[in-house]
Amino acid sequence: MGRMPRIQIETAVYYILSGGDNNEPIFVAPEDSATYLDILAQYKTERQFKLFAYCLLPGTISLLLEPSPDTAIPEIMHNLNSKYTRYFNNKYNKTGHLFQERYRMVLAEKASKLLEMTAYINLRPQLHIPPYDMATYAYSSYPAYIKDNDITGVTGGPDISGQVKEVLAYLKGQTYQEIITQTDLSRLKDIDEELANKSMIGSETFIKEVRLKMSSLRAPKGQRNQEIEIVRNVKEPADYKPELEPKPEPAPQPKPELEQQLKTATQTLTRPEPEPAHEITLKTEPLLEHINNTTGLGNEDGGIASYMIANPSYTLDTLKQQLPIMSGIHQALSKDASLKSAFETIYDVNVDLTDQDYRHALSSLASYMIANPSYNLDILKQQLPITSSIHRALSADASLKSAFETIYDINADLTDQDYRNTLSGIANYMIANLSYTPDILKQQLPITSSVHRALSADASLKSAFETIYAVTVDLTDQDYRNTLSGIANYMIANPSNTPDTLKQQLPIMNGIHRALSKDTSLKSAFKTIYAVTVDLTDQGYQNALSGLANYMIANPGYTLDTLKQKLPMMSSVHQALLADKSLKSAFETIYAVNVDLTDQDYRQALSGTKQPIPDIAHNDGKSAPRIKLKHIAIIMISLLAIISISSAFLFAHIKITEMREFFNKELARKDAEFNNRLNKEKETISKTLADKYEADMAAYRTSAQRAESEKETYRQMAEWASRLLRLPSVQATSERIEQEKQKIEATLASTQNAAPAKK
Repeated sequence: MGRMPRIQIETAVYYILSGGDNNEPIFVAPEDSATYLDILAQYKTERQFKLFAYCLLPGTISLLLEPSPDTAIPEIMHNLNSKYTRYFNNKYNKTGHLFQERYRMVLAEKASKLLEMTAYINLRPQLHIPPYDMATYAYSSYPAYIKDNDITGVTGGPDISGQVKEVLAYLKGQTYQEIITQTDLSRLKDIDEELANKSMIGSETFIKEVRLKMSSLRAPKGQRNQEIEIVRNVKEPADYKPELEPKPEPAPQPKPELEQQLKTATQTLTRPEPEPAHEITLKTEPLLEHINNTTGLGNEDGGIASYMIANPSYTLDTLKQQLPIMSGIHQALSKDASLKSAFETIYDVNVDLTDQDYRHALSSLASYMIANPSYNLDILKQQLPITSSIHRALSADASLKSAFETIYDINADLTDQDYRNTLSGIANYMIANLSYTPDILKQQLPITSSVHRALSADASLKSAFETIYAVTVDLTDQDYRNTLSGIANYMIANPSNTPDTLKQQLPIMNGIHRALSKDTSLKSAFKTIYAVTVDLTDQGYQNALSGLANYMIANPGYTLDTLKQKLPMMSSVHQALLADKSLKSAFETIYAVNVDLTDQDYRQALSGTKQPIPDIAHNDGKSAPRIKLKHIAIIMISLLAIISISSAFLFAHIKITEMREFFNKELARKDAEFNNRLNKEKETISKTLADKYEADMAAYRTSAQRAESEKETYRQMAEWASRLLRLPSVQATSERIEQEKQKIEATLASTQNAAPAKK
């Protein structure tokens, strides 16, 4: 599972917030809070970490502490919470988790935030259980700040009097009560929201330094900080404008409104000015919090947010591309039975989304894949079964199984946790080294067993081995097994190193030991150089001897005879320097050391010198006066200075050339990426507009066809009506209708005229 690097920041304190599992209370009775404070006091004394403030509420614990150099925050919280959980479960007859698996951790700058953070923690009850009397609340550190002594006599809590004095030293003409009064309820809510949304609080300089330190810890091995800064600071020129390809003309000419849409969309594709890395990180924090809350990856456990904070160049676009990896891994594991089995074997989990261990293992895989963008699901499918293959190979090959058990001192049994851990380690190594296959493993694992058999069969080899490593060749001896495992690891890392080579090289150390014991001058020179006593019981001697042997093993041409010739030279140089004051002065001037055997710098300089400078002889055989060595020293120093300055200029020129090439490559790469993205956007927009135009034209043609059809129908109806009117029967009917109409009108007229007379 990915976690934040365990770094110790001298100018920072850590705010810890731990709550109950499923928001359940963790302190039911007053004696529960008192017990937790007792545990906190005891562990604070044991681990010597600083506790500046604390507050116990029914459902949460707030701590402000500074760990000691040899103690990490996870260790402190694990010990505190696990011990209190045992007490709570025994008292209330419960089982399972009491605390949330992840606690909240925020890094705060000590100089600017210490006073405010202690006030916030002491006033936390005011946010959750108002009203209350701060001075009498027995489960916070506030009484210790307003009294001459702490509240140990009342609650049995931790003694923080020393930390209280350190906090009060930050007061500038104010009292602590004034600081408390200034921190009103609205300010408490603001601090609460800030701590919930950020993993670091303090000045911009502090945040930048922490991020750079975390980034350097996470940087790939061998990568230089200068290169990291160069990549982060690469910016496009302000007047940079990429060339746009000519717009493709669609087959049917688009409508004017579609042309305007295409023009507007193209104008929006301008290169944005890059933002500073730290601003990008700050803008992504709300989204990161949402991601962390939904995926269960909090800052205290590392995860995506911590990775992005440690790598400011990591942007949201990259995140959008990589986040689906976890979902993709899950789907791949669900579909592929062999892949699922290998995953369960390695991580000892069941592929079940409701399983917390499975999610942690999946998060670890995703973090690795995010850090290595070239790592994809296809590679995962090929590599995950490796562990399963190793297990099958060990089960099928008795000699391989025996070698594995000999090296790691375990039994090849899947029910053994140590075996699973070791097997997982091998799988991780093989995953990191793609060319490392199970076949190579089969060849290399038996090496350790072969070494053991060789030592058992060869008495001289066994004696040399025991002399070098101060162990007895006995499988029941842990030191022997550890040493044997180290040799096997070395031979595995160097496949050309075989047991036969080992037989040739191991006696070298024994030979050196015998040579030093027999030759007094050689022994004296060895003692002078390595400052050890030639005695097998002396650990320093054994270490120096081992270093010589390793050098001779790495340089096969370096023999015991060469050693006998070269070692006394250093002793002779030492004697010559002591005898000749001018030579001693020149030596001290050149190497800036004092000729003193107790001086480590002198020994190091001595080991790199050659024999003294001989006298210059005349042609007549008489000795010439010795050249003043101070002049030689001045000349040599001048030459060294000239060479150093020339080398510096040359190195600077090379570095500038490399940086210029690097910048050009980065700009070319960014140009290519932007042009590709621009072309894709243009193609997408053009295709969308063309499709819309075709759809409009099709709809128009359909409407025209429908109108023509209706027009034809109306024409036919008119023709039928005209034909109907020309029929004789229709005409006769019309005449009769007209006659009847006239009769009715006449009748109506006569009726109207006769009506008044009748009345």
